[in-house]
Amino acid sequence: MDPLHVTLLVLLGLAIVALTKSARDRARLTVERDVAVARLSDAEVMRTGFRAVAGEVLQSSTSEFLKLANETLNAKEANASKEFDQRKTAVDELIRPLQKAIEETRNQLQRSAQDSAGLREHVMRMTKSNQNLRSETSKLSQALRKPNVRGRYGEIQLERVVELAGMRSYCDFTSQESLRDADGKLQKPDLVVRLPNGRMVAIDAKTPLDAYMDALSTDDVAEQEERLDRYARNVAEQVTKLANKEYWTNFEGSPELVVMFIPGDQLVDAALERRPELIDLAAQSNVVIASPSTLIGLLRAIHVGWRERNLTDNAEELFRVGRELHSRVAIVVQRASKLGDSLESARKNYNQFVGSVQTRLIPAMRKFEAQDARSTKTIEPPSLLEEETRKFTPQELVDDTLTPVEQ
Repeated sequence: MDPLHVTLLVLLGLAIVALTKSARDRARLTVERDVAVARLSDAEVMRTGFRAVAGEVLQSSTSEFLKLANETLNAKEANASKEFDQRKTAVDELIRPLQKAIEETRNQLQRSAQDSAGLREHVMRMTKSNQNLRSETSKLSQALRKPNVRGRYGEIQLERVVELAGMRSYCDFTSQESLRDADGKLQKPDLVVRLPNGRMVAIDAKTPLDAYMDALSTDDVAEQEERLDRYARNVAEQVTKLANKEYWTNFEGSPELVVMFIPGDQLVDAALERRPELIDLAAQSNVVIASPSTLIGLLRAIHVGWRERNLTDNAEELFRVGRELHSRVAIVVQRASKLGDSLESARKNYNQFVGSVQTRLIPAMRKFEAQDARSTKTIEPPSLLEEETRKFTPQELVDDTLTPVEQ
């Protein structure tokens, strides 16, 4: 056979085998389909039955679950409500101090606001007062630049120092006494202090404040130093001028010195800071530089001297008054002795009267009482005065060795 026929036979055989296999597979699939349909029918039946059973079980379970859930929920709600109340109480207890603190803070803030308003008003008043003080200080500064005002200021301070020293009440000074020197020139010290020994000391107030006030009005250190130097130089010039007046020559027996009063301790310190030798130079010129504190000490020392002088001058008057007092005391003592004699006589007469009552009157009254002729009152006999009246003796009047109890 040729190859073509062989190939055709082979292909035919393969086709027959394929058809046979296809029929067999079709039959198998038909059987499987029938089995699947049967199984599907059974599954549908089972599904329907399961659904019915599951519905009944689900309904029963749902009822039980809802009941149990309601009971559990109610219990949970009760517990939650109780726990909520407890937590609320705890939170209230925790918050109460905070509320109290907040309330106190609110009250403090209100008081602070009120205090702030009062403080603001007080600050405004202080500001206004400072403005007025600054204005008055400026006026005072301008006034002190005038020579007549400066002079009057020094005189007022000097009078104040005299009052503080207690000198005015003794009238031992003369303010603004006019004097003339040997050449007939008018000299007018601000104060003349009279010493206990009859001598006098002249005091003159000096207020060279121009340079000092200029120094206070500037912030430039160099310029301030220059003005303070000028102020110290002015004070030294015033010392020289005051020394040349020689006030002590116009008072007989007066110490050769004059007191230069500067109305301010800070003014003296400012001058001495620039010229430490100023005190020695002034002393060499018979000038004593005095501030208010040092002048008060000097005048109080003079005040003590005047007081001792007055005691010495009044010693004779005190002696006369003592003799007169002694005479009057003697008269009083004599009259007291006479009074004592009268009291002693009265005591004796009283005791005689008591004796008569006890020996004569009372026995007669007892007889009436024995006969029941008595009133509702009880008769008590009077007592005798046994102590005698003590008299002064001449020895007791002059004996100073007796103790206070014995006297």
